[in-house]
Amino acid sequence: MRGRDPNRVQGGPDPLPLPPTSSDLEAQLEDLAAAGFDAMLSSPAVFGDVSPLEVPEAKELCLLVNEAYAQAQRDHPGQFFGLATIPLQEPEAAVEVLDEAILRQGLAGVLVHSNVDGRPICYPESAPVWDRIGELGVNVVLHPTRSVIAPAYGDWGELIDVSLGWLLDTSAAAFSLIVSGTLDRIPDLQVLHPHIGGVLPYLVGRLDGVARYRRLNRGTAASELPSAYLTKRFVVDSSTHTPGALRLAIDLYGSERVVFGSDSPYLPRADHVDFIQKVLPAPDGEQLMNARFPFRGCGESGPAR
Repeated sequence: MRGRDPNRVQGGPDPLPLPPTSSDLEAQLEDLAAAGFDAMLSSPAVFGDVSPLEVPEAKELCLLVNEAYAQAQRDHPGQFFGLATIPLQEPEAAVEVLDEAILRQGLAGVLVHSNVDGRPICYPESAPVWDRIGELGVNVVLHPTRSVIAPAYGDWGELIDVSLGWLLDTSAAAFSLIVSGTLDRIPDLQVLHPHIGGVLPYLVGRLDGVARYRRLNRGTAASELPSAYLTKRFVVDSSTHTPGALRLAIDLYGSERVVFGSDSPYLPRADHVDFIQKVLPAPDGEQLMNARFPFRGCGESGPAR
């Protein structure tokens, strides 16, 4: 936007400075190579959340962003893989943008934020979008965005949101895909849930327990317990600061469903490589950093995030 520094996160009282890799693709590719990776899967992350915008502006911005990512993908074949950004607040526009991004631009998958301007990502009217994602055979990255809890905390809202709210928000969004029946309706869809799956590895026993005790499967469209969906339909990345949390995620999802993710450019990629090597000695650490992403064109050992 005009007058804004692309290397600073705006919105809080103290804008967060970001490194050149936040907007300079060549610098980001150099950083990737220095950390020992051949390719990456990229999206505009929270900056790509267009859901608060009016539909015409949101659609236009999505088309521009997707074109830029597709061009980067064409310029760096096999090295850069981009995700499509869609205006999920308007299903008809979202399907149109999705088709353009996947069928014409050839992007690798779809970015979905954890809420649609405060609404669930699978609100009833959005069903045609999810069905089209299924028809196109592409998979989804479920990325955090500004959660609904931040305004309640006033001056602390930004800190609480980034530290905690985002992970709660993606966890609720992932769970909603289960209980809404969306994953049953689209049986081949796989979802990448960053940050080791939010709080779900810690709470999975509670999710299953509540489902059994209250027979919630009768009141939802889900056909199995939540843990069954998590271990078959979700992939998570390794972006965490807590060794025990990473091990917990591996215990739940299985080593083949935990892939490397550094949260770059917000955090240095090399630091997370060091973290993985310390927490997971070889060969477990090597397996994680070479695990496959189920996205279009990414090959047998998919890109780092």
